[in-house]
Amino acid sequence: MSESVQHMQSLREAAITLVKFHGIHDGYWALAIEFQLGATVAAPNGQAPMPTGMVSVSRIGLQESSATYPQAVNAAEVNPAEDAKTPSKRRTRQAKD
Repeated sequence: MSESVQHMQSLREAAITLVKFHGIHDGYWALAIEFQLGATVAAPNGQAPMPTGMVSVSRIGLQESSATYPQAVNAAEVNPAEDAKTPSKRRTRQAKD
């Protein structure tokens, strides 16, 4: 079996990836992670059963944010609209003398 490959991203990098994926071009956005909490009774390492808590990640997405939030990304900077990226290719006519 081959080694597994990981492509890790910081929270900010993940937010930038999602802003681009969803085609968002304005506003400040941050990564939002939704957790699920659960409880059960488990017996770790063959010990006596005891109350146990579990945490799982159920969804990851974007949430509109303020510019002051440290992990927020400005969509206009990281994913500018097409018309803002490239200058217009339209030519203007020169006036004849």
